[in-house]
Amino acid sequence: MKKKSQLEWVSRLLNKYKLDWFLDSGSLLGIIRDNKLLDWDNDLDVSVKDYDERKFEKLKEEFEKENFKVKFRHFDDILGECKIYPLKDCKFDKPIDIKIFHKSKKYYWSPTIYAKNVENDCLKDYIILGLKIPFLLMLKIFKSPVFLEKITSFLFYKTGTWFIPNEYIKKTKYLEKTKIRIPGKYKKYLEFRYGKNWKKPIKKWRYTRDDKGIKLKSPCKLKLVRK
Repeated sequence: MKKKSQLEWVSRLLNKYKLDWFLDSGSLLGIIRDNKLLDWDNDLDVSVKDYDERKFEKLKEEFEKENFKVKFRHFDDILGECKIYPLKDCKFDKPIDIKIFHKSKKYYWSPTIYAKNVENDCLKDYIILGLKIPFLLMLKIFKSPVFLEKITSFLFYKTGTWFIPNEYIKKTKYLEKTKIRIPGKYKKYLEFRYGKNWKKPIKKWRYTRDDKGIKLKSPCKLKLVRK
């Protein structure tokens, strides 16, 4: 099945439950710049503004029917991410990464984790990567037991935060002739994230270093704006 077909299926599913969502990160960049998902992008990036527990429970059931494994990642009592992985018999091939954005006065923000070995591009990073590989293999072999996931996260990952100015993603719209939702000011949003030359592919891109939307620190204690 074509990669675009998976995007269309996910779009219909998110629209079905009337979530306030949009295509994000590398997936958005590929669709806008290249009219396709990027060949090197390993997952499908989607963002949802605010969290509706009932809708997400229904979504979880829908994904599991299609042989996806669904994991929710909480940071204290805040939901930050939903990781969705295709299992062996799944007809789709890409994992789906859903970021949950919470609204503050000036920003939409979302907690996330990033690997310790992607901070400085030095010998220390490669040593950490070498130590991390056996743990990742064990997670795969033993089907990610909770205790091993916690050990791996503690040793090799840190907490960061996505900070996106409200003006870029406050409103969303359909991409022309599709059911794919994108930020209303998607060009300005892509420029904010990837720089003025976002239409030109950049070699050796590293999101922890080059993406302007992420801060390598734990989520600030912002007061959430409730509807």
